[in-house]
Amino acid sequence: MKVVLHSFTDLITNSSTTIYTFSDESEQALVSLIDEICSTFGLKERCVDLFSLNVMPNDNDRFIEWISEHHDEYPEIPSSLYEKGSYRVADNFINNVCAGVIEKPLWFDTMKAEGMKFNAEYGPGTTLHVIPKNPKYEKIAKLVVKFLYSTDSRECPS
Repeated sequence: MKVVLHSFTDLITNSSTTIYTFSDESEQALVSLIDEICSTFGLKERCVDLFSLNVMPNDNDRFIEWISEHHDEYPEIPSSLYEKGSYRVADNFINNVCAGVIEKPLWFDTMKAEGMKFNAEYGPGTTLHVIPKNPKYEKIAKLVVKFLYSTDSRECPS
């Protein structure tokens, strides 16, 4: 018997489903890969010397909520991130930290750890951000990200 499937979810539910990609394990896997490449070619650098890595949700809603709930505990959080109507400002701030445009504040890792607990169970997928520490590594960073997210799904011909 031959069954034509549009996707794995058709096999399970025969309905439309959103599939989330979680990149949480990608960070350590990339560190190991880059470290091994450097070691194999006799380079002294390691991944930590070349890139900043950040796994973040594809949706910043939980982090923006965390900022609103915890700004009293962290007075260094700018008020522009939690005042009424600040959603877009906070969203841009988080995206700029992930992209390496803005230096990561000390409270960011706490927010990330607490926010990721929530997101791992209920939230959107995550993406590994690879930020080169030197402009000469930008092309490698872009290629790594392109490789990590180059997966695709296609309908099998009948």
